[in-house]
Amino acid sequence: AVVEDGVVTESFQRLIRPPTDNFSDWNFRVHGIHWKDIEREDDFATVWEELQPRIGGAAYYVAHNAGFEQQVLAACCDFYDIAPPGTEFICTIEAASALWPLDSY
Repeated sequence: AVVEDGVVTESFQRLIRPPTDNFSDWNFRVHGIHWKDIEREDDFATVWEELQPRIGGAAYYVAHNAGFEQQVLAACCDFYDIAPPGTEFICTIEAASALWPLDSY
């Protein structure tokens, strides 16, 4: 989602075909996506090119477990020889744990 001045101005989702069909059982348990679900989807480089006009000027990116997401983004950029964005990540796990004492975030 794109948020401007506290208002969601755009929301979208895309599936991305990874470079190989080597999915671990753990990955399937997390997202429920099989190779057959994404084998005809665009690769990361194509999707990233589509996203840049929408999110390229963002002040920061927000993600749950942002450290993991940042590593995945960096690895995808490296694989496709794309300069990774210098955009700061904000982690919702860190924000939630600073506000609420929960058993799980």
